[in-house]
Amino acid sequence: MRGLLMNEVQDVLADYDIGEVREVQVAGGTAGKCWRVIAATGSYFLRCRGTRTGSREAMQFDHGLRKHLVAGGVPTAEPIAATSGETWALSDGRAFELYRFVEGRAFGETQAELADTARALARFHLVAASYPARGSYSPILAQFANAAPGVGGSERMDDPEVMLAAYEQLAGQYPGLAGAVEQARLLARAYDAAVYDALPRWLIHGDYHPGNLLYSDSGEVAGIFDLDWACEHTRSRDLADGIYYFGGRRAAPFDNASIWSMTDAVDLDFETATAFMGAYREVAALDPDEVRALPLALRARWLAERLEGSAKVSPEQRTWFVMRDLERPLQWLDTHGEELIRRLTA
Repeated sequence: MRGLLMNEVQDVLADYDIGEVREVQVAGGTAGKCWRVIAATGSYFLRCRGTRTGSREAMQFDHGLRKHLVAGGVPTAEPIAATSGETWALSDGRAFELYRFVEGRAFGETQAELADTARALARFHLVAASYPARGSYSPILAQFANAAPGVGGSERMDDPEVMLAAYEQLAGQYPGLAGAVEQARLLARAYDAAVYDALPRWLIHGDYHPGNLLYSDSGEVAGIFDLDWACEHTRSRDLADGIYYFGGRRAAPFDNASIWSMTDAVDLDFETATAFMGAYREVAALDPDEVRALPLALRARWLAERLEGSAKVSPEQRTWFVMRDLERPLQWLDTHGEELIRRLTA
């Protein structure tokens, strides 16, 4: 299979005017696979989009947004046009994108980098807010389709009702998931449509984690990538990503090529959450309701991550994958959620 995929990569690269291809290196990815390409004209980054975000409409919106962000000074990369004139290439029903390779390093977990990560997200939101095509794209996100086929989608990311239906479906096959079903049920009651609909809408990144950012040697954000899930939503979703992925304490280093690492439970704390939010508000103001929704957004993101990720492990691993330390971040939020809100609104 790997050899067949590499042959397909070579065929895709032939659709681009980049000169002789000298080397192709696997560069990770879980939903969409990625490669670093060294050609006669320089270094490039090739990625295969995931099936849930590979429609023509999604790519047009994404690629237009990238161009708008670059014009607004947000560090990202515009896709390179293929010889067809499109900014993607198709092969056997899969969509591929090619970008100039951006040099950078992984998140170093320093307080300075945490603060710049938050400021970069705020700048992203402010620039994205003026994207002309912003209101033209309202996708139905089949977020959990791989984990629970047939549950349908929603315009809302981490939709608790859809998530509950998906967990209930999985629990019919894996009885050990009853605890996750109960947590999804509690979330559906607390984070219902009335709460969500009261929150302001912004154009968000939708997948803001260390695997989608690069940093300069001085610790500043050098690139924000993978806009596959960019859509109109509440900023609480992106802010929850920032607090959880960049501020949470991990037992092992983050590895974006491993779904187990990406979905490891982390220890939340007040210091990193307040530092992240404080740096964000240096650039962009927040509605108090958005801050109050953060504990709910953190719960939703956490339960969604485990649910989505369960589709990427073998059936015999699925129950353990979902349930391992599932309660740990949720118990922290049970105990400290109200205090977190008070600190962030002080």
